Amino acid sequence: MKELRTSLKLSQASFARALNIAVFTVGRWENGRSKPTGLQAEVLRGLRSVVARVSERAPMIGEKLQQGIGNLLADLILKSQIAEKEEEAAKSANANDEDAS
Repeated sequence: MKELRTSLKLSQASFARALNIAVFTVGRWENGRSKPTGLQAEVLRGLRSVVARVSERAPMIGEKLQQGIGNLLADLILKSQIAEKEEEAAKSANANDEDAS
């Protein structure tokens, strides 16, 4: 687990956000105290498989792919955070509108 995360150049916090899990869960996975299940397990299997296949066949492309996946996950995290803030702002605006009525 840690090897995959570090190959994607992601911190535990970024990896956790990308998978929509708690940071301590990533630590537990990396320490072998628990294992991913459900959707997270499927996503991780897919990531591992793609990275391994490409790295095996073309090491330079594999490294670029790992960087690309890491960048993609970081971008998704950022977009998710922006969407959450926009949602909170909209809820706040609606609450203020209701109070003004």
